[in-house]
Amino acid sequence: DTGSQNNFITCNAAQCLKLKPIPCDSNVQGLGGAAAEINGIIHCPIGTNNRSVFDVDMYVMSKICGDQPVAKLQTHGFSHIAELHLADPGFDIPGPIDVLLGADVFADSLLGERIKGDARQPLAINSLFGWLLLGRTPLITSSLLRVTTNSDELASIVQKFWELDLIPNASPLTPQEVACERAYIAEHYRDSSGRYGVHLPFKDNVEPSFVGSRDVAVRRFKAIERRLTREPVLHQQYTEFMEDYLRSGHMSSVAVKDLNLGRYYPTMCDKARQRDQVRVVFDASAQDVNHKSLNSTLLTGPKLESNIAEVLLRFRFMRLSFWLIFVKCIDKSGSLSTIGIIRELYGDRNRIKSYRNID
Repeated sequence: DTGSQNNFITCNAAQCLKLKPIPCDSNVQGLGGAAAEINGIIHCPIGTNNRSVFDVDMYVMSKICGDQPVAKLQTHGFSHIAELHLADPGFDIPGPIDVLLGADVFADSLLGERIKGDARQPLAINSLFGWLLLGRTPLITSSLLRVTTNSDELASIVQKFWELDLIPNASPLTPQEVACERAYIAEHYRDSSGRYGVHLPFKDNVEPSFVGSRDVAVRRFKAIERRLTREPVLHQQYTEFMEDYLRSGHMSSVAVKDLNLGRYYPTMCDKARQRDQVRVVFDASAQDVNHKSLNSTLLTGPKLESNIAEVLLRFRFMRLSFWLIFVKCIDKSGSLSTIGIIRELYGDRNRIKSYRNID
């Protein structure tokens, strides 16, 4: 292209030639100032008959232009090019453009020979790539100019603009979320006290084994023990929390002969925002010696809370709004701990290392 300042190649052509683009942050402007994105730049030798002629840098684009020519050309009577070795023997048939060479390569490739036809026939110019054709050529069809409108693209942009104010539809559940929902619906129950009982939804419905989880829990607990000896208040709060768990029936002591059975979870403790409270966490993400944790073996259910964007969008539709702030979610008795694991199936195999019986 005698009007191009750079050289270009399509992504498909670069991939076929096994040329890896170097990332670059730029774009190119064409007719009417329209900008096109550049996907990278490559260095490529250009030549003919297995002989390299030019070493050029080429910008990689998803598409250079539409098919050229726009319609089949009328070549009847082109006697002046009948015996010439053309650079593109199929110049009269529309086809995709994979490479566009700039004005510098075009000028350096010319050999100077010219053959001129009639007034409505193209000029033939000899080059390193073969004979090139430039000039006017009649089309078989009456269409001379291809006009492309962007009405569909504009409509799509406007549609997306209005969709910003719509409340998003619920996202479809993943296969894992569907399996988790089905397991809960089929296997949960509620006892006479109002507490729910659930099965642990293991992946593939197979309960895994955990190797060395007790050693990990003991090692983590001894680290907590060293900290608690330096903080008597936190030590007392942690002990009271564990004793409350025992009294509430959330856990029970394990016989010495059964210490090596089941899976153990390390505990973590820290001061809550209120200085008179302690926050104890049972770490189900702790890994055993095989880098496997309880959380990694369980199915993940769907997200239950709404996205903040959905909440704010719904908020605009209401005249009145109520703000509810939970000052204290769980009291000392653990009154909100209303979901339990079915003891007959898993209760005796889920264990922690408590502050008592350190050894």
